[in-house]
Amino acid sequence: MKNEVAGWFSGLTNKQREIAADLRHLVLTKGQGMREDFRWNQPCYYHGNSMVCCLQKSKRHVALGFGKGAELGDPEGLLEGDGSRMRYVKVPLGKRPNGVAVGRLVSRALELDNQD
Repeated sequence: MKNEVAGWFSGLTNKQREIAADLRHLVLTKGQGMREDFRWNQPCYYHGNSMVCCLQKSKRHVALGFGKGAELGDPEGLLEGDGSRMRYVKVPLGKRPNGVAVGRLVSRALELDNQD
């Protein structure tokens, strides 16, 4: 883990850290060849030259944002947002992410990235 990413994690509350660690693990496990970087004051995950996803913190949740989220299929209805590209899975504090469903989104995001 890069120093900036470790610093970001150390600045989280315990509840935020649990969720962020779960999401990070899902991203790095599902995303073979994914590299972790620190941009825009948050951990970002790249495959090739594209940002596949990023972690974001909030007082009420931790989010996993997908760079091409608007193009992802979302049968479980986890994605939020109405921007032209980004979509987010928001995990409320005190909850755990749905690992299977989020893992599918990460895998699909990587497939989209590989099509470029």
